[in-house]
Amino acid sequence: MEVRDVFELRKQGRIEEAYEAIRPMYAAHQGHYTTIAMFWTASDMFKLRVSQNRTEEAVKIFKALCRLYPNLDDQDRRGNSTILRHALRLKNVLKGEFTMIDFLSNWGFDTLSPADWMEEKNEDRTFPSTAQRLLDCVIYELKQMPTPEMALKCVPILRAALAHDAHDARHQQLKELVYEIGK
Repeated sequence: MEVRDVFELRKQGRIEEAYEAIRPMYAAHQGHYTTIAMFWTASDMFKLRVSQNRTEEAVKIFKALCRLYPNLDDQDRRGNSTILRHALRLKNVLKGEFTMIDFLSNWGFDTLSPADWMEEKNEDRTFPSTAQRLLDCVIYELKQMPTPEMALKCVPILRAALAHDAHDARHQQLKELVYEIGK
């Protein structure tokens, strides 16, 4: 089996087969194409495991994706956007077990692409952007745990948000929260 066969399995919706096929290939050789195939196949598996409510496996795959990402040639930052959307999925599934503030403190909020800041439109509805949803999680968590330590973790997130748009209402709300806690 070759990498192109793995992509063909993915295209056919045979995600588990594709994942099992790429794992030994990637273990033997972490080249450009095997890394790409491993990342996107593992991403498919993450979504599958979340949909199957197999959260322990999904968490393991998510952590593996985060370790794999630095080896991915991701000039268009689609992989980074995928990691961020997966983090939002984990936040929804794991409720209090996954802290977006901790994740973004480690991952970085300044890694967002221009597309991550754009609202998503679907026919007659507009959905919040990935950045907006991430900030909503951060604001919610900071309100739940308004400690100086948590506020301090939010400073780099706030800095990146303000650099993008200093006048956005969410960014101002986070700024007020951080300053209020920091007093």
